[in-house]
Amino acid sequence: MTLKPPPKPARFGALVNETVSIREYGPSTTTGGIGTNSFEGTVASMQPCVFQVMSTSESQKYGSITDDTLYEVFLPTVATDGTNIQAVGPDTSWVFVTSDGTRYSAIGAGVLVGDGMQRIPLRRLTGESA
Repeated sequence: MTLKPPPKPARFGALVNETVSIREYGPSTTTGGIGTNSFEGTVASMQPCVFQVMSTSESQKYGSITDDTLYEVFLPTVATDGTNIQAVGPDTSWVFVTSDGTRYSAIGAGVLVGDGMQRIPLRRLTGESA
């Protein structure tokens, strides 16, 4: 039996254009019984990544070719501290906060794109502070 070597860190080269912190949110209710999402904790902080506007063809998968708030983030599946940060399932409760405080919500699962990287579809959140 041959053992598999540990995963190698993802290689970005000179492509990194942002760092993100990944926060997890969960359901809760207010005293009036109204459903809200509350901050539950930080999954990973200051992770190097590549942000880009989602292409038109990719946007169609998420029901919008005119929505200018759709993005993709290319991110390692393992954080710099060794934490598994692979986005699994279309209903992930992660919110990605960029270095300038802009917030994005995952709208789909991470797709492995090779070399320890994943591509996660995001929608920019508006009207809420980080």
